[in-house]
Amino acid sequence: MEPESHSDVWEEHGLQKLSTFHMNKNARYDSREREQDPFCSEGTRADILSDIAKWADDKDSPTLFWLSGLAGTGKSTISRTVARDCDEQERLAASFCFSKENSSPSGVGLFAYTIAYQLADFDGYIESAFWKALRCHRLLPCQGLLQQWKKLVLEPLSCFPGRNNNSALIVIDGLDSCLKECDMRLIIRLLSEVPKACKKRVRVLLTSRPERAIRTELSGIHHRQFKLQDIQRGVVDGDIRLFISGELRNIAQNVEGMSTEWPGDETISKLVNSAEGLFLWAAAACQYLRDGRKKSAILSRLQHVLANRAKKGSPQEKLNQTYAAILGRFFKGYWNEDEISTHCNTVNHILAAMCVVQAPVSVTTLERLLPQEDISATVSDLQSILKVPDDTQSPIALLHSSIRRFLSSGQQSPVQRHEAQVEVSHMRMAFACLDLMTNWFERRQKTSASLPAEMWYACSSWIMHLQLSIVFRGVDGQVNRFLESHLFDWIEAVKSIGKTCLLDGLVADLVQMAPMFDQQARCQVYQAKERISALSSAIDTTSHATSSVMVAESDMVWETDQCNSVCPGTPGSEWSKATSGTETLTGPGY
Repeated sequence: MEPESHSDVWEEHGLQKLSTFHMNKNARYDSREREQDPFCSEGTRADILSDIAKWADDKDSPTLFWLSGLAGTGKSTISRTVARDCDEQERLAASFCFSKENSSPSGVGLFAYTIAYQLADFDGYIESAFWKALRCHRLLPCQGLLQQWKKLVLEPLSCFPGRNNNSALIVIDGLDSCLKECDMRLIIRLLSEVPKACKKRVRVLLTSRPERAIRTELSGIHHRQFKLQDIQRGVVDGDIRLFISGELRNIAQNVEGMSTEWPGDETISKLVNSAEGLFLWAAAACQYLRDGRKKSAILSRLQHVLANRAKKGSPQEKLNQTYAAILGRFFKGYWNEDEISTHCNTVNHILAAMCVVQAPVSVTTLERLLPQEDISATVSDLQSILKVPDDTQSPIALLHSSIRRFLSSGQQSPVQRHEAQVEVSHMRMAFACLDLMTNWFERRQKTSASLPAEMWYACSSWIMHLQLSIVFRGVDGQVNRFLESHLFDWIEAVKSIGKTCLLDGLVADLVQMAPMFDQQARCQVYQAKERISALSSAIDTTSHATSSVMVAESDMVWETDQCNSVCPGTPGSEWSKATSGTETLTGPGY
């Protein structure tokens, strides 16, 4: 009996073992690792699921669909639901879910084999070509993704005849989890070649956060994009209500002593409001309650959730971990210590400002208010946790109010090398507003009839930031200098933007703070108060008169050169007696 040839032994015993050895067994949507991951609850996400289904059947639509969304908006659950539905229809060619466990360079290195093996299992023609490729190219395990993809995926796909006149789908979830941006870009390029290789018989659904590397690479590829954050808030809240109601109903049914009416519509509404459109928060809240297991523990945990306490396993803790991971990944492997420190400082200033701003601000306004460079580029990098419109003049917003609690929680993150305390943030914003207004007033002889957005914000918000900052442990000279030189310029600016109605309250706030200013600044504040009161009285009188009464322009000319002989607020004056009990100032925090 002749011994088997080396080639025969290889083909009989080596191919199967080799192919599965280089496959990531936990990356498929229905793997054991992901068996407990959720699908969309019945009745939820109906519009986007229908939209994806129509795209899959539309032969004239782009063959790559990018479902993008901010952190925690439910991308993976939608992706997994689409994969399951396609699998049941025998249309799922392959799926790959990137995660923390398989997103390292070694995990990404298994991407081609994992997709190829699933394609071979999906179709007999592809399978034959796949095994032939393994026999002919035995060094593929030693080669890079480009060569593996060409030989194991693209060439076998060229043999795919199609199935029932319907396109098959490859579903890729969580591409943003890749640790290296170059891997994200490479995988997008690989996926873009799939439809061409099989005459558009296979389409690609890709889900990810809107990371810069992904946005940049896809900008040169014909694709369709759907942004989850563009769905109307009412629709999302309705889906979250359905989800939470179903989950809590199951808890009530399975825990001894729980009422079937628990927790009631009012509590569910509070939970929906706390979610703020974030499915991750809702899922974490339900899991936290479920893990209580006993009635007393569940009821106690419900109070923790409603109070946003960061207990172990709570929604706040889950989101803290998510934020820390997102903020910590931007600079790995790219920057030196000085560059990391600069980046951290910029990120901290942006997030701190977003946590304390009195009104929504645009990227352009932030650039004018904050001293750091690269504000726009850094905001672009933060699109996983900031709602950033395409128009730089439109306001940006935090993904969720839990970011404020995260920044003050002491959660370990490289970005928090510079503390983001609320009082410090208000102080920075107050001084930024003062700098902006001072420069504006000194550059221009007269107040412009049309102020830019950043001046609108500075004029209406600087006093609030001042009140809430630690500057009142000792008023900084910058505040006194502004009051002495530009208080009345500011009043004219507020009038020019149609905010005269706010002057009474704003100046009253300054009067309350006056004991902390130096003498000349106090004089200016008290003079401003008297003039504003006079203006209010004049306006009051005209509003009740039958004939038109015009307030002379000269009545609103502010005297800024010299204080009265007895300045309100000086020892012995009536103003001093009236305000002598005012030592410190407190205000609401976030």
